[in-house]
Amino acid sequence: MRIAVCDDNLAFLEDLKKRLKKDPIVTGVSIFDDPRKLLDELKKDQRYDLLFLDLDFKNNETGLDYGEKIYQFMPELPIIFITGYNDRFAQHLLLTNSNLLGYITKPVDDTILKQYLQKAVQFHADHSQCFIISVKNQTIPLKIHDMIYLESDDHRVTIYTEEKQYTLYQKISELIKELPSQFEQCHKSFLVNMEWIHSIEYKTVNLRNGKQIPISRTYREKFQNNFFKFLRNI
Repeated sequence: MRIAVCDDNLAFLEDLKKRLKKDPIVTGVSIFDDPRKLLDELKKDQRYDLLFLDLDFKNNETGLDYGEKIYQFMPELPIIFITGYNDRFAQHLLLTNSNLLGYITKPVDDTILKQYLQKAVQFHADHSQCFIISVKNQTIPLKIHDMIYLESDDHRVTIYTEEKQYTLYQKISELIKELPSQFEQCHKSFLVNMEWIHSIEYKTVNLRNGKQIPISRTYREKFQNNFFKFLRNI
């Protein structure tokens, strides 16, 4: 697990880094004494599995403010906020628009720290089968299994689940690069989650919810071959 820690107290940073690295599930720890440096690294697409972020910085913005900024472009990064002031931020934590995993106070207790690391492991296990989308400035994690098929219309793609539809302003050729291999294109305008296929006919893909999706001659052979491979690997 790769961890980033951001706090303006250098002694605290070094101490927490040393303690984190003792845990065998931690593969690396990067420390930042300025949240702006952290933002710069994250915007360069530097990836971490967990972020410990101080709440109280000596400028006009708090850790909650930076947590919301991070959430705008990296919503999948879980954050554990740190503070030495137990009551100052408590009532605001659940109101912030960030990927809140927890809240820990200084001095950090080793038992609590260990529990949070295990919680982070479970978080990633629970979310590894999710696809993150943004609709009307709202970030939504969709479970891969719940995504039945995608339909393209010009520069819009609609994702269909059993209960809802989500429209994204993207090309289907862009989305297929982001989705796992169980999504296969059967037509220039359709991607199908192979988990939902009931049967394949010459011109249609029959889904388990009764929906029929067209299959074109251009994609038919590749689609059928990949579906058979998918079945063998289940």
